[in-house]
Amino acid sequence: MGWDSPTAREASVFTANASSQLQAVATYALSNSTTYPIDIYTNASSGPISGTLAATTSGTMSVAGDNTIVLPSPVPITQGQKFPVVAELTSPGNNYPLSVSLAMNGYSGQATSSPGTSVRLQAE
Repeated sequence: MGWDSPTAREASVFTANASSQLQAVATYALSNSTTYPIDIYTNASSGPISGTLAATTSGTMSVAGDNTIVLPSPVPITQGQKFPVVAELTSPGNNYPLSVSLAMNGYSGQATSSPGTSVRLQAE
């Protein structure tokens, strides 16, 4: 998915079910050499870009597919706290840089999600 541009932003808002430290995030690159900045917020109250900016990292995913990005420093998260993860992906040669997961009859990884926890944002 995207907006006929190689760059788009995506965000997911999570609620911690226990106190811990966020050490890495995962995203999906649709092209080799996809670049990103990723922002982690804590204490979110009104959407994915709210609360306190707790960490920022950037880099390049050299290979298309699932990628795990280790944060430079762990981010402390407390039980019940909402923490958004916002990524801006630039996917060379691909004007629709965001992956989308859809339910397909006969195919299931038993994954679940909740309405209102992930959004796609057009880059400015």
